[in-house]
Amino acid sequence: GIDAYEKDSYRLDGLVERTREGEVQREVVTRGGSNGLEFYAQRTSPGASWWMTYTLAKSEWGNEDRTFLRDFDQRHSFSLANTLRVARNWDIGATYSFRSGHPYTVQSWTRDAEAGVWLLTEGPQNGSRLPAYHRMDLRLRRNFRFDGWKMSVYAEGLNLTNHDNVLWYSWGFER
Repeated sequence: GIDAYEKDSYRLDGLVERTREGEVQREVVTRGGSNGLEFYAQRTSPGASWWMTYTLAKSEWGNEDRTFLRDFDQRHSFSLANTLRVARNWDIGATYSFRSGHPYTVQSWTRDAEAGVWLLTEGPQNGSRLPAYHRMDLRLRRNFRFDGWKMSVYAEGLNLTNHDNVLWYSWGFER
């Protein structure tokens, strides 16, 4: 299937800040919007069950003068999951996920030696993106059935790609 959406928001009440050489610049947010397309497919049978999704989306906000990506904007998103029944009461499942990195604002710090202070200069608001996120998980599960109830026991391996998924950047000062 395919889903499409578009949403516009007006009369928002927000604030976007950016620091340039120690001075804070503020932009009042008055409007926003998001749009996207999602493609998905799934199949279920007695021996296997799988699904796949891909989403292309954009989320922005701003005012009459400027537009900024939202912190949670995620341009591309892809997921694939599959579960195979390998024996009676046993199944194995695998999932793979990929996501575009979230937007962030680049920061640059310089030291004013005369004043003895650090000055912050930020790039365009959410003008850069974190690295892409991806992971693969695997699960082996055994189902037990008793008098009218069921119990599942499983072993799971998470992030088998061992990819370092960046959540945010932080800065520390050293003398």
